[in-house]
Amino acid sequence: MLQPLSYSQLERGACAFLFTSQQRRSPKHEYKLTDKTLLTELGRTIGTLLYSSPEQAAGRLNDIDTRTDIYSLGVLLYELLSGELPFTEAELRSVGEQAMQRQIIEKEPSKPSAKLSSSNTLPSIAANRQLDPAKLTRQIRGELDWIVMKALEKEPNRRYATATSLAEDVRTF
Repeated sequence: MLQPLSYSQLERGACAFLFTSQQRRSPKHEYKLTDKTLLTELGRTIGTLLYSSPEQAAGRLNDIDTRTDIYSLGVLLYELLSGELPFTEAELRSVGEQAMQRQIIEKEPSKPSAKLSSSNTLPSIAANRQLDPAKLTRQIRGELDWIVMKALEKEPNRRYATATSLAEDVRTF
């Protein structure tokens, strides 16, 4: 699963992302379990639910692949654009673990522009980007909303197939 601690900043502002599903299948990477390795029991959710894809939340381990990381990238992009996660920690924690999983599996998150426009943090986010709040919301509405929501599709086959295709759409924006 990709989440904020899964990437690191390199020289000159470049970022390196840690794609867990790709690493599992990469023969050139060997990962050793140590006494500091965190393991979960069979049938338990692995990772942080806030960044989990629907297939992870449902425990469908056979469906976890690169598109799972695309979902997590979509969550990160959503957070970068709106200042909030698609499903906030408070929303999910208030309903309990099984209901949290069900929300991730079934509930469509609002578009980033909608979440941002209704957020109390919009003025500060816009100020950090040196933009008028209304202009920032307009910039995100439309194509950026579409890109993020495609990455956050509930069905893996409807998401971007690769991080490269997601990056191409972001670049052409």
